[in-house]
Amino acid sequence: MNDARILVVDDEADVLELLKEYLELQGYGVVTTSSAIEAESLLSGSGIALAMLDVGVHGLRLARKARSFDKPFILMSGSPVIVEMGEFGPVLRKPFKLEALNRMVERAVRRREPPSFGGEAVVRLAG
Repeated sequence: MNDARILVVDDEADVLELLKEYLELQGYGVVTTSSAIEAESLLSGSGIALAMLDVGVHGLRLARKARSFDKPFILMSGSPVIVEMGEFGPVLRKPFKLEALNRMVERAVRRREPPSFGGEAVVRLAG
């Protein structure tokens, strides 16, 4: 069981439901919303380990907010428009494979953990 809580923000109810169910099966706590205002409020709290943000729901603005609270995030987009990775962070292209989702989430959540005594540096997403 993973104690990390993930915030998922999307304007499609089906996507919210799928991601919530899948991530909970992976052992994560999941909070979902389709509201950018609610997402902003949730990001300011200390309980969120990762934010998954749909570009269509003010995702870029929310990504900046997540960064200001030192929270890792993954942008999601079904748009053929390519988001500049260097400025905003990792992008999960819709439709996506669950394996790709898993890899990105695990990588982001691991980066929230304190560095080990093995001397391995912790690299921040979108930093």
